[in-house]
Amino acid sequence: MALRVKLFWGLAAVILPLLGGALLLSAGLFLRSQVALERSQMERNLRRIEVLLRDEQSRLAAKVYDWGAWDDTYEFVVERDERYLRSNWVPESFAGSQIDLMLITDVAGQVVAWQVYDQAQKEFVPVPADLRAHLEPRCPLLQAARAGQPQNAFLVLGGEPWLLAAHPILTSNDAGPSRGAYVMGRRVTEALLDQWRQATQLPLLLEIQGAAFGAALPCQAAHHQPAVQTEIRVLSRRELLGAVTIETAAPGPVFRLVAIVPRELLALALRMVLRLTLYFMGIAVLTLGAAWAMVERLAGRRLRQLAADVKTLPQADAANRPRPEPAPRRPDEISQLDEVLRQAFAELMRARAQLERFNLHLDEVREEEATRLARRIHDDLGQLVTVLRIGLVRIQQAAARGVGLPDLQARLLELLQVNDEMLQTLRTVAQALRPSVLDRLGLVEAVRWRVEQLTAQTELACELSLTGFTADDPPPERIGTALFRILQEALTNVIRHARARTVWIDLTADAAGYGLEVSDDGCGLAAAATQRPTFGLMHMQSRAAALGGTVTLTNRPAGGVCCRAWIPRTCPPGCIGNGKGDPS
Repeated sequence: MALRVKLFWGLAAVILPLLGGALLLSAGLFLRSQVALERSQMERNLRRIEVLLRDEQSRLAAKVYDWGAWDDTYEFVVERDERYLRSNWVPESFAGSQIDLMLITDVAGQVVAWQVYDQAQKEFVPVPADLRAHLEPRCPLLQAARAGQPQNAFLVLGGEPWLLAAHPILTSNDAGPSRGAYVMGRRVTEALLDQWRQATQLPLLLEIQGAAFGAALPCQAAHHQPAVQTEIRVLSRRELLGAVTIETAAPGPVFRLVAIVPRELLALALRMVLRLTLYFMGIAVLTLGAAWAMVERLAGRRLRQLAADVKTLPQADAANRPRPEPAPRRPDEISQLDEVLRQAFAELMRARAQLERFNLHLDEVREEEATRLARRIHDDLGQLVTVLRIGLVRIQQAAARGVGLPDLQARLLELLQVNDEMLQTLRTVAQALRPSVLDRLGLVEAVRWRVEQLTAQTELACELSLTGFTADDPPPERIGTALFRILQEALTNVIRHARARTVWIDLTADAAGYGLEVSDDGCGLAAAATQRPTFGLMHMQSRAAALGGTVTLTNRPAGGVCCRAWIPRTCPPGCIGNGKGDPS
């Protein structure tokens, strides 16, 4: 794939998700806020309907109170004077108070008088049979009112809802005892619904639910202090339903006032989201085009030229030819990238040369060590083996001549001493190659042995500190070997170069890994030595890096050198220590 195509798709992969995310976030927040606002408005509308219903109940309760707590009504229940009805229960009283029903009962629950008025026909009509059946003496509404407790209730009769209010019949001073109950009722007609629609500015509908609320419904289940519940439901993307439900003690609602309103806020929000989408799409196209043109103009040609220059670097180095110098350019990012690549390549070549020198140094060290071991084996073991052979030949000759036993025993003792010297020499050579205490007793004891050996062979004072090591959790063999070899190399550097009097060794273990710190009070490192690593430091760093660790060498503020090594308990992926084998 061409570089310009990759750049185009890279820009698209960056710009389009950013703009898409911004669009989704803004659209989601905007729609959520509009839906919440829409629901809040519907809740306010439903509260207005509830207030309207309670106001109707309050007005009806106030009217029945005026008529029920009146001396004339109080006397009428006892005297049954028809003049009370002729002077008070007239069409003007029903029409002026918007009352459709008036009912008076005595303390026994018997009907003293009642009348039903048709507001549309403006005349009195017979009392409906279902109303007679419900307003019987045992009706809880009448019983509570006769007992002195005002009541409000809803009732469904003949498919029409009624608002009822009852009050005990008392004197004008609200004195008793109660002589019965005064009941007023009002039909919820289409005219009343129109008044409610005008008051709430909502398209209210009346729904009557539940066949159980017909004429056969028992009175004790139909009358109560009404409970009101609200409901908000989404019908579609265009309509939202809000309902106020009036319940009774019987299962199911009596009737509901329903308002179905158009979702104008959601429609407005969707139009805004559509415009926002088109706006973001335009921004995305313009941004992508502008970015593509700028990248192609400022970086495309430069990157292709840079790729061509980088390809010539290895060829120039292989042929030992001078590398091509870049043409003078402005100090922009591409020029900086070109310079960084050239510096990285130069650093890589320096590291390669350093590695080659390090490998050559390792070969020389191996040869020197092999020569030293061969010389020691030849000088020490060779002489002892020769002495042993000469002694064995003399014992054989003496035995052939019949020399006495005491003389043979003396010569055998001499040979045993020679044999002991050979074994000691072999142990010394083996200890020099790999201390056996490291394999037998572990890292901690090997470090103690090396400290004892150091104090015995040199005049250095050595202080050892061990932290976090337990017998139940010894370090793994690879880590123990690496830390011990790093310690050996650090102590060798102290002995050879530091001119120190005291060495401090701090070996720690924690949940993350193992640390080693070797400090001295010697002459310290020169500035050049801290910038350019020596072979010893490179050797220590390679051992630690193979297990995912690090080694640093710094000057101490009080004088001397501090060598710090740290190796994790778990070797990270990609480390050489994850493979097989662990050269010591």
